[in-house]
Amino acid sequence: SGHGFGDTNANCAEFCDHQHAFTLNDASTHTKTHPEAGSLMGCAEQVVDGTVPNQAGTWIYGRGGWCPGMEVQPWVVDITDDVTVGAENEISYLGLMDGEIWQPDSTGANVRMQSYIVYYE
Repeated sequence: SGHGFGDTNANCAEFCDHQHAFTLNDASTHTKTHPEAGSLMGCAEQVVDGTVPNQAGTWIYGRGGWCPGMEVQPWVVDITDDVTVGAENEISYLGLMDGEIWQPDSTGANVRMQSYIVYYE
């Protein structure tokens, strides 16, 4: 999720559509986006999904990956078809903003991402 915005015109990272791109074995890329970020009523429109309404400040605005009081649902991707069984597999990650590699500025804005690969035999 994105938090803060600093003094940039884009109000990043909290109110921006940051993307998280994962590539396995230089094949398929799976990208998580946040298109509701930056929209005027993005979180207000999600009250039925769990956003806590009528908070002070900017609670109504769409954010990158979260809304005030709302449970953040995991993004799940099945990468089974991307795995080469019996061989070494490599996964790469890129944090993006507007499709470009994201470079945080000195204003304290940040994007926090946690990722897990779950497998079983």
